[in-house]
Amino acid sequence: MGKTTFVSLLKYAIIGNYKKQYEYTRTYKENKIEKRERHNDSFFSSRIDLSVLTESNPTIIIDFKIKNTIFTVKRGIREVQIETLYIDGIEVEGEIISEKKYESLKNNKNIKHDQIRNYLPYIYEKEIEKASNISFDDLIFFVNYILFFGEDHKTILWDEDVQKELFNTFFNSPELNIERQEAEREAKYFDSRSRHCSEDRRAIKKVLDDIRKKENKPETPLSELSKLKENLELLNLQSIKTHNKRKENSVTISLLESTKNTSSQKLDEVETKRNQLINSLSFSEYKNQHRLFNSFLKNIQTNHLCPICNSHSEGLYTKVLVDQDKCWACDTELVESTSINDENRKNLQLINDEYNKLSISLKNIQNEIKVKEKENLELDSNFKNIEIDKRQILIKIRELEFENSQQQNPTEIQPFYDEMERLLKEQEDFAKKSEERRNESNRISRLIEETVLKNVQNFSNQFSVYANKFLGVECKLSYTKLDNDDLRKFYPVINDSTRKSEFELSESQRFFIDHSFRMSILTHFYTTPTFYIVETPDSSLDLSYEKNAADVFISFLKKPYNLILTSNLNNSSFINHIIKNKDTEHAIIPLFEIAKKSTIQENNIVLKNLYNTIKNG
Repeated sequence: MGKTTFVSLLKYAIIGNYKKQYEYTRTYKENKIEKRERHNDSFFSSRIDLSVLTESNPTIIIDFKIKNTIFTVKRGIREVQIETLYIDGIEVEGEIISEKKYESLKNNKNIKHDQIRNYLPYIYEKEIEKASNISFDDLIFFVNYILFFGEDHKTILWDEDVQKELFNTFFNSPELNIERQEAEREAKYFDSRSRHCSEDRRAIKKVLDDIRKKENKPETPLSELSKLKENLELLNLQSIKTHNKRKENSVTISLLESTKNTSSQKLDEVETKRNQLINSLSFSEYKNQHRLFNSFLKNIQTNHLCPICNSHSEGLYTKVLVDQDKCWACDTELVESTSINDENRKNLQLINDEYNKLSISLKNIQNEIKVKEKENLELDSNFKNIEIDKRQILIKIRELEFENSQQQNPTEIQPFYDEMERLLKEQEDFAKKSEERRNESNRISRLIEETVLKNVQNFSNQFSVYANKFLGVECKLSYTKLDNDDLRKFYPVINDSTRKSEFELSESQRFFIDHSFRMSILTHFYTTPTFYIVETPDSSLDLSYEKNAADVFISFLKKPYNLILTSNLNNSSFINHIIKNKDTEHAIIPLFEIAKKSTIQENNIVLKNLYNTIKNG
């Protein structure tokens, strides 16, 4: 047993062998197949050490509490099943059934609930739902995606599906959320059916094209008609893509404009401080300076204009930006180091550096806005051209359809084209149904947005408590629409810069921003103790971040919460920072002692010394 096996067993003990809540996983003809996604039944049994002699099959027993109800669950490891269930110390009577067989019965449309209600898994799920007031599938989702940060280090903050499921579930009434989930699943189902029809059409067309080329036959009205419809489908996709890209650019421009305004305001504030500091210095320190020098300088910095001839001069602006302690006309030093108080000169230099950075940042933002606006003009032109092409194709399609309808003797391949037409109609029908159900899901989700908006500030404040400790700079959450979003989502904002993608951060930054997001969720929703499992959180950290990372988790531990952390034996000081904190309690599960060790681990003195150092505190 190693670290991953250990924490995976904890998860298995609570929710079973499930890795994803129920949804429509595949389609067969017109039927929707509803299933939960499970790990293979050998997920744990394949890890059993057969060299160890045992008198019985291995099991895991876990005690946990939801509100005031205590659950004690015993699960088999070789056989994936609940073996015993106790609620508040009283054993619950029920039939033992393997999880695989239970899922098969539950998903069988011919099996009624009355036929499975005596099985332990059914009883367990219903008791969990009664105690928690959420569905068991919501618990599967919450444990897998929120309470557990696995060794794959998959983040959820930038995952649209996880955010939607999370906030629609926990800011919502259970009944309304079930309605939303159903609409979302049906939208995916109809979308899948639409794509299958499209693939079937392409397969038939490929066969017909191969036959025509093999027999060296010219294009027929039917084959040309098929090609035109395929081109029309591609143009429709291009039209949607162009529209979405323009929408994405417009949102980006809006965010950039907001950032520009904030930066301009900061630049004005810094300039005011700078001028106040300069004015506070004695006139003798600037004895060579013209009385209008500051006015001239401001004109150069703000308007990029020469104060003498009033001409636009980027060169002069750059010159002033690079070195503001020299005269912009003759390069003479304006300030002699011996004549200025060291503290004032230091402050002036810091303010100058900040001013230069803000000025460059503001110019880059302005340039980026211009690029996006130019791109939108090109997209508008492309969109118009696509619409013109679509109209021309539609005219040709109508002509060919009329021409084909006038033929007295249909060709022998007519049935194939008829089948393609049928598939096209089905494809369009399924696509329409998918859009209708997705719109319904979004309608319900927008109702949730109103509730979320009321909690954004509080939730963002919780997030900042954790994220600021790690990054050492201001970090908050923004609840907004970006790119092609239909709905609002949370995004991290670091130093007024919105990070739309996890890859806009370093590896360790994105992991701990994600930890902060998860812990803020737990802090916001839970008034009673809960837990958070994190595998090897220190694996991506360099030395400078180890204490910050430890402080993030210590902040979480000061609430009535628990952390289950796994760590490799290495020279990282991360674990020591947590263990030596006097405001928190800790316990060590000595996997190094109880797990099966390799020969290298068994004989490594350095590893043993590291372990003993941690164990002995």
